[in-house]
Formats: sequence, C-alpha cells, structure tokens
Amino acid sequence: MKKFIVLSAVLASTSFSFAQIKIRPGIIAGANYTTIEGKDVDAGTQFRFGFHAGVMSDIKISDIVSIQPEIIYSTHGAKIEMEEGMGRIGLSYINLPLTLKAITKFGMYGTAGVEGGYLLSAKAKNKAGDTKSFKDMSKNFRAGWTVGAGYQSKAGIGIGFSYTSDFTSFLKDDKMNNSGFRGSVFYIF
Repeated sequence: MKKFIVLSAVLASTSFSFAQIKIRPGIIAGANYTTIEGKDVDAGTQFRFGFHAGVMSDIKISDIVSIQPEIIYSTHGAKIEMEEGMGRIGLSYINLPLTLKAITKFGMYGTAGVEGGYLLSAKAKNKAGDTKSFKDMSKNFRAGWTVGAGYQSKAGIGIGFSYTSDFTSFLKDDKMNNSGFRGSVFYIF
C-alpha cells in the first residue's frame, strides 16, 4: 500500500509539473555581424553583415525560465584581404540554437545555450566579383555556444542580441571557426 501511495504521489506531481509547461511558437529574423577566427586565420580578416530568419518556440517551464529552440537560415562569413583587394567568404547554414532563457517580470531576459548547424553553401568571392565554391573543403556540420540578452513584451514581441562562437572549425584541414553577433526581432504567438 505504501508503494502505491508513493507512486501515486510521484505521478500526481509529475502530471502537475507537465501541466505547467506552456509551448508557444514564434518567428524570428534579423542581422548578423560575423567574422572568422582561429589558428589559421590571416590578420586581414574583418567582420561582414549577413542575416537570419526562421521559426522558434518558447517552452515555458516556470514563471521565469523557458527553453527556446529555433530553426533558422543564417549567413556567416567575413571580409578577407586577397592579393587583388578585399574579398568575401560567405557561408550559409540551417542553424539549430537551443537556449535556456531567464526572463524578469519586466520583460528583460538573458539566454545561454548551444547551437549546431548544417552547411548549405561555402563560397569565396574576389574583388572582381568572381565566385568559387569551397564546400568540398568544408565540414557539413558546425557546433558552438551562444549567450544573449534582450526584451520581450507580454504580447510576445521582442528584440534580442547574442554572441555566438563555434567549438568546431568549418574547414576540414585548417583551424577556422565562425563567430559573431546577432540582432533579432521576434514574435511569439
């Protein structure tokens, strides 16, 4: 009988806990300001602008904590010095950030988490505009970490800023990784 009572109490508290979880879908878009870092990067590398857009969810697990998974299309890369002038490296990914978000009653929040991505394209463009793919020299997957902060209204409209850096190199033979800043606007339904 004791086992039945204990089991019933555990099941009741578990179902009560899951009843408190609220899942709200949303959309997200914004600008990226990225560069390439690492042991094999030349000194002439500069930041470049890109963009991101996709879908997200806000999985509220308490009044102040939620989990926020996203699926976004995102461009990365850098401006690089070449023999004939400044060129560009352009990388595009389907990224999967997964962050833990702590939000205050005033709407300010902070996030921290991990981010993985699948490479869609890798191209280098010189000053003359000639483009060459180097996807065959690139790794298909990336992994990194992300931290951020922002504001979310009670209506679900928000703005956020984050920094992301990769654990992994995006090239197969050289040590070069993506890093950069992301500014986003979002709406959680």
